[in-house]
Amino acid sequence: MTPAARVVAFGAAAMTVVLGLFRIGAMGSRPSTSSYEFIPVLIAGAFLCAIGLARAKHPSIAWLATVGAAFTVTIDLATYARTVRPEVGEDAWRLLGIAVSLSAVVAVGAAAGYAASRPRLRRRWLTVEGAFALGAVGLVAGWAVANPTDTTFIEGSALGSLGLVTRSFIVLTTGLTLLGVAGDAWPAADRARHRSEMEVPRTAALHARFIAWLRAFADELSPGRGRARRAVLAERTRVARDIHADVVPGLRRVLADAERGVPAAKLAGSLRDVLEEVEAVGAAQHPIQLEIGGLVAALEWLAERVESRSDITVILNVADPATDGVGEPPRDVAAAAFRIAALALDNVARHAPGRTAAVDVRAEAVAVDLSISDDGPGIREEALGAARRSGRRGLADMASEADECGGVLDIGPGPGHVGTRVAFTWRAPGSR
Repeated sequence: MTPAARVVAFGAAAMTVVLGLFRIGAMGSRPSTSSYEFIPVLIAGAFLCAIGLARAKHPSIAWLATVGAAFTVTIDLATYARTVRPEVGEDAWRLLGIAVSLSAVVAVGAAAGYAASRPRLRRRWLTVEGAFALGAVGLVAGWAVANPTDTTFIEGSALGSLGLVTRSFIVLTTGLTLLGVAGDAWPAADRARHRSEMEVPRTAALHARFIAWLRAFADELSPGRGRARRAVLAERTRVARDIHADVVPGLRRVLADAERGVPAAKLAGSLRDVLEEVEAVGAAQHPIQLEIGGLVAALEWLAERVESRSDITVILNVADPATDGVGEPPRDVAAAAFRIAALALDNVARHAPGRTAAVDVRAEAVAVDLSISDDGPGIREEALGAARRSGRRGLADMASEADECGGVLDIGPGPGHVGTRVAFTWRAPGSR
């Protein structure tokens, strides 16, 4: 949550406490005589719980819950004030006026903050408008507290001058909240417009285009749409990582062979290999070796493939599993380890040609230790930091693979500061 969101959320919580004190009789002159009169306090408390649950991942919901809590408290405080007005003196009425006014200011401030925080709206303009709304309701509240019985501007109100405060706050809070909702819905409306234009031609009748847009808009707002979109993005990222790890090295090799003028038959064979890898990535079946023999067998196949397609030597060292760790690691962990090894060996082939790469692995049901080290020129810490800051695909993909399965990745100089070492470690939950 932003600092402004925290301030108004704290204000809403404080005013909810004040309302509860009035309702139980700790403040004011009349405790509630019916359990139904505590319902607004419970509603405001529910809104406050929603703020706590949504503040990290769903800021829009947190903002709306803050507005809802402050709005509910203000309305019920005004209802309480109207009920006890004939029984209280001027000082007590002024105290009630201050409570209603503060709650109204919090509600307008929450609505203004919500609207001004929407990315698709003109924030600078809305910030000015929100400040103006806060200033207006503040001036009205100050006048009402100073003149509790004056009905010059609002005749016939049971709240007296406080009636102007409540009406102003309702109009301003509702208007600013609707602006914020419109800002949240704007991206979905744009996507719905593009979808409806593809489904219904612009030459169609207006009502047909509107119905198509409305149907697409409702679909964009459905709860499952966001999850589906995130799943699509995750799948795109997976495909991009697979292409970089499995397809790009083959294409580089074919390009290098073509530049050296190798025979066409050899180029055709290399291109067939690349085509098979593209088809495997598209079918989400790569590497099939993991399905057949497990992680160690897949690494053996990888080492043979890298040696056949480059001039580096790959040495695979397999450590025996612990007595209580016999078995294969989970499929996602094995796939992550395999892809990290493929990316690391591709980096060796590119940056340390003609050298030796050692792949050390211990694969168990509850643990995986994998390291790929070479005897090349190595990478300095400043160069590694620069590569990370520039978003190099290989480093980012290896880190993503490790993060997604709960593993740890470490990249740095090799033993004795010779070459480069990539280390991947995974431990099953509860075995760490």
